[in-house]
Amino acid sequence: AASVAKRYADLRAKLVNVSLAIDYGNGTVVWYNGTLVPKGSTLLSLTVLLAEVEYKVYPGMGVYITSINGVSERIVVAGKEGYSWLWFVYSESEGKWAMGTTAADKYELRDGDLLMWKYSHWKF
Repeated sequence: AASVAKRYADLRAKLVNVSLAIDYGNGTVVWYNGTLVPKGSTLLSLTVLLAEVEYKVYPGMGVYITSINGVSERIVVAGKEGYSWLWFVYSESEGKWAMGTTAADKYELRDGDLLMWKYSHWKF
């Protein structure tokens, strides 16, 4: 019979360990540290696992998150100003947060990832 340690090692090899912050933009930040999800999981699947999420699907581009835990995108002036959910990944090498460069369903989680959704004000 396989030892518990061996069974754990076999299971752990199929998972990635990630941490996600949800920053509501009002001083409230909720962390989900040490979350284990199957290899191949995306930022979208992680977010749906941990929060109530609403999103739009744009064929060919991916999903666009419109609401997390009841905090919804708010457009002040169409195309000019609003509040939206943006995601970031922490870059160990640069020592800072970098804005995500793809849709949440296109970003495959890596073991040790430190990620954040931030409700952000934007203006052009």
